[in-house]
Amino acid sequence: MLASHIDNILDHVFRKFPNIQDIPIQYVNLGRVPFILPGSVPDTFTEPPLRVCIFGSFERGAELFKACTEDPYIRQWIKIVGVATDDPEKFPWLAKSRIWKYPEAYAKRRLVPDLVDQYNQVLDDKDKIPVFIDRIKDPTTKEMTPEFVAFLEKCNADMALMGTFGQLITKPIINAFNVGFFNFHPTAAPQVWPHPDDVGPRPFEAMVERSCKTACLAVHWVSPEFDDGPMVSKTASVDIPPNVTPVQMHELTSPLVRSFIRDFFHLSVEPALAGYISFYQRFNQPIPYGDPKRSPMSAKTGVCASGTLATWDEARLRNAGPFPISAPQ
Repeated sequence: MLASHIDNILDHVFRKFPNIQDIPIQYVNLGRVPFILPGSVPDTFTEPPLRVCIFGSFERGAELFKACTEDPYIRQWIKIVGVATDDPEKFPWLAKSRIWKYPEAYAKRRLVPDLVDQYNQVLDDKDKIPVFIDRIKDPTTKEMTPEFVAFLEKCNADMALMGTFGQLITKPIINAFNVGFFNFHPTAAPQVWPHPDDVGPRPFEAMVERSCKTACLAVHWVSPEFDDGPMVSKTASVDIPPNVTPVQMHELTSPLVRSFIRDFFHLSVEPALAGYISFYQRFNQPIPYGDPKRSPMSAKTGVCASGTLATWDEARLRNAGPFPISAPQ
């Protein structure tokens, strides 16, 4: 599933920058072997290729926002264009069954909107990030509310990232993001996803009850069911301390999203993108991405932006080199 998500992102990048295969690739010599200089590809972007909307609250929502706005490297790939967050004070039903039922969490219910407000203070009005704090669906019809539709239209996002968001995401909402909609959900058993004990609003309580030793965040495609959908990947793991509380587990695991997002782009997406560009420049082969008539997730063969049919020679690509192999410092 990780490969298909990378394909989606590469397809989007080549559609957004149809001439990216002609950018000058910077190499660094390691002994007798040249490698693509890490970071040299996103340095050529005229703007971040991915417009991202965050659905999140509390610690995980805050870490998602900070990961995408504070890291200079991630800002080359991602532009946050909107944030949808929970309001347990406005919707009491949220406070009864989720993390908000704990007083120390409820006291931080404004963590994400306050963080965005602070970030917006240094931005021009045209660049300020809109924040949506309301129902995303009508409780009776289950259709998107007009206010939420207007929010999505204003964001015009390509991808959504979610962490600690208490409203069910429906298929029309998922389909609003052409690159994908992904959730970061706690689990103690990523090898068994979705684990029946970890889905739902109380995963950390379930881990403590099962005496689990470690926890991580599963990164999965969002589906119309809570905490379901195929897993893309997982973050690093952390040890679960004795006598830990669910709120403390939120605080302990939420920072994992930062390193995951950075490593995902620098160790997976950028090497793949640079490899295709290097292959194109060395062998003058068309890149099988970027054609508006070709659906994503089928990137092994296809039609490139010039309209030339391309059949990818994977064996030749693997041996083509040079490829980036390390993260930036």
